[in-house]
Amino acid sequence: MRRKVVVGIAAAGAAIGAGVLPAGASSPAVHVVRASVSSHAGATVSSPRPAATTPSGPVRYAVGEPLCAQPKNPYAIRCFAMKRVNVAKGTPGAFAYSVRPDYATGPAGGFTPGDIATAYGVNPASGGGSQTVGIIDWNNDPHALSDLNTFDRHYGLPTETSTSFRKVNQNGATSPLPSNTTDTGEISLDIESVRAVCNHCKILLVEATAAYDSDLATAENTAVKLGATEVSNSFGGPEDPNSPRSNAVLKAYNHPGVPIMASTGDNGWFDWDFANDGNGSSDNAPNFPSSSPNVVAVGGTALALNSNGTRQEEDVWNENGADDDNAVFDGEWIGGAMGASGGGCSTTYTATTWQQQVAGYTKTGCGGKRMTGDIAALADPYTGFDIYDTYSHGWITIGGTSLASPLIAGMWALAGGDGGAVSPSQALYTNFTNHPSSLYDVWAGGNGWCAGDDSQNCAAILSAESNDGHGHPGNGNPNGLNDPAGDAGGEKDCSFPRDGSTLVGDPFSLECNADYGYDGPSGVGVPTGLGVFAPTNPKVTITLPSSPKHGKKLTVTATGTSRVGAQPTKYVFDWGNGTTSTKSTGSASHTYSKAGTYLVKVTVTDSAGQKGFASKTLVVK
Repeated sequence: MRRKVVVGIAAAGAAIGAGVLPAGASSPAVHVVRASVSSHAGATVSSPRPAATTPSGPVRYAVGEPLCAQPKNPYAIRCFAMKRVNVAKGTPGAFAYSVRPDYATGPAGGFTPGDIATAYGVNPASGGGSQTVGIIDWNNDPHALSDLNTFDRHYGLPTETSTSFRKVNQNGATSPLPSNTTDTGEISLDIESVRAVCNHCKILLVEATAAYDSDLATAENTAVKLGATEVSNSFGGPEDPNSPRSNAVLKAYNHPGVPIMASTGDNGWFDWDFANDGNGSSDNAPNFPSSSPNVVAVGGTALALNSNGTRQEEDVWNENGADDDNAVFDGEWIGGAMGASGGGCSTTYTATTWQQQVAGYTKTGCGGKRMTGDIAALADPYTGFDIYDTYSHGWITIGGTSLASPLIAGMWALAGGDGGAVSPSQALYTNFTNHPSSLYDVWAGGNGWCAGDDSQNCAAILSAESNDGHGHPGNGNPNGLNDPAGDAGGEKDCSFPRDGSTLVGDPFSLECNADYGYDGPSGVGVPTGLGVFAPTNPKVTITLPSSPKHGKKLTVTATGTSRVGAQPTKYVFDWGNGTTSTKSTGSASHTYSKAGTYLVKVTVTDSAGQKGFASKTLVVK
């Protein structure tokens, strides 16, 4: 079996057993225990996960709850944040967790900025002063600045200024702002997690009027227009192949030179976890905008720390457990979406060349379609990250891929930006290939029903549960649950026939299962330091002519310097008046017919297929 246990989560009521940590690992600081699964209704797991260590602190119990209300429209935009809510022992669906009594957690018992920095190997005070991270949300949080300052004071960070933090509406004005909302935890999470990993970055909060594609696209464009060098989007809605997004919406998430992050979702591969609600169904598609090939899709992980704060292990975040085990309490199915990192092959968009060429992509089975997973970071709400939010009555522990996206955006800003890349995500794949030590490989778990278990074992467990009164058809295919003749509950695991038919063979698909190297749930992995964000596109410099006049031939020279040892092969000069020139060398001439101010842009392509650009303003007299 391809699964392991780490400092994780165990279903309430399950035994918390003693065990042995990997050699060289110390006792975990924030200790959440995933119970090892020995059997389901008589089916024996062939190779159970290693047992976790006994927690050293008091055992507590909690459930994860969506931070934002789920919209009634199944294709509507949703926020992807979950909060940890403490409950009594024995509560169905609860998990046990423990924190070392000698370990300094956040005010609500979750991870701190120091934990995140140490785990991911970054120094939040080391850079980022030239960068502006754009945060896109909807409705107005009247306490956004005061809450951020409370967060700053608690961790000894400087008080925010009018330049370090700005808030505007979707059109870029400071007033009028959208209607106030009491559902502000998402905004607090976004801005405070960026500040946690990038102390000196500027933060630009753009508040859309409502959670509609058109409003959010307007806000996206506004963020870039106002100088955002990175943008984080902690929201999404499922693709609808019958009604794809408009070109205007697609363009809003495609700004060369600006890495645009988007959370993959909180309900697993194709949002299958909604099927655990009883009357719910998976969405049979990943979420947009993360499924757009122009953005950086950020998946979620469960992070375990050693007592010194370093990373012990990091797996795919999936509260449902292997084989959806955690949806069963004392032998009875309790239902309810429990939370898991999203993703899956796009039903609409083609994958980028660099994604298709990365080792492991073919094993996702996407067949040329976009795999919705480029990189990952912490999303588990049970360890979570502590934020301050007025409407939540102070400090709370939050997770979900809404946390993962701004963490990655903040780290990218801390690294200094993308260096003028036409396609920022390409750097992640180039660095994954050329500098694998810049990443930690998330190889355990998965975001589908089986959650990293091999499909034959998963099928055997499911078949053994077929007579438990839950209406399971008994053929071992989770995609056929709720309807023996079809898939009324939608698609739930990528390793099984989508029509609900009997499993044949053992197709362990990397679309929804982690394995060594690149995979769908975690993409290239999680950062170890800032190396994965290092620019790999050609660096472009432009020299303009002196005393340019209209009616005379003007020559512009450009230099493309490769960062990956490749050679420049093409220079495209955009003269800013609707005309372009394509050259094999860095010199081109143009005659302007009239005086004016023109933005000259030069894009350089190198022999590795990467593109970089730069632009300068040319005043022609």
